Amino acid sequence: MKRYIVLCVLYINTVFAQKSETGVWYTYIANNSLKNGWTFWNDFQYRSFNGVGDIQQAMFRVGIGKNFSENNNNITVGYAFSHAASYFGEVKIKKDENRLFQQYLTKQQFGRINLLHRYRIEQRFFSDRFENR
Repeated sequence: MKRYIVLCVLYINTVFAQKSETGVWYTYIANNSLKNGWTFWNDFQYRSFNGVGDIQQAMFRVGIGKNFSENNNNITVGYAFSHAASYFGEVKIKKDENRLFQQYLTKQQFGRINLLHRYRIEQRFFSDRFENR
């Protein structure tokens, strides 16, 4: 059983004239191989305005997929939950959303370099509206 795990940590420090803000973006992505070409996709993203604690977004996504070739031409369907918060002046507005998603993954190899292409569509359900993305 092959297991692919990608862990990304992005640290951002943005400076405006006299004001400095620090934020982080943590990402965990895993695509685990199951039997007969089936896969289990999951990822978690956490974004914060100040490192940890002042949450900007937390999202958890899971999906089940099927590989259709050795190139890992994979179709996955799944669900995601997102909790986000944004500042408008001093007021912090929070919103939750549920998402259904469909994605197509394919690999391309150039010598020792592998590229993974992901095409994803999402149906986003908010408390007051629906959006496609």
